[in-house]
Amino acid sequence: MRADVLRHLLEEIEFDSAGHEIKEHLRQLVRRIASRNGVNCFVKDEQIAFVQHQLAMRTPRAAIRQRLMSGFDISRSQAYRIIEEALQLSQKPPIFGTPK
Repeated sequence: MRADVLRHLLEEIEFDSAGHEIKEHLRQLVRRIASRNGVNCFVKDEQIAFVQHQLAMRTPRAAIRQRLMSGFDISRSQAYRIIEEALQLSQKPPIFGTPK
């Protein structure tokens, strides 16, 4: 299965009118199918987006770590790396000089 097809499926799931639980079940199904077929290039993007959303909601990092581990079936150290990367990506760029 091609990565672009799976990515399109995930996008369509987001815009579907189904409930949150059904959407999450479908996302997990697509990730499982992708994993079985050796396609995992978009999973990290989804993990980082998930963490950034959780951080924006002021969810404690320990809770985010647990949700990553259970939702994406990853190890504790992988979860910490994803959280660190999301934190680095969500930092605002420095402003040089003085505002006019």
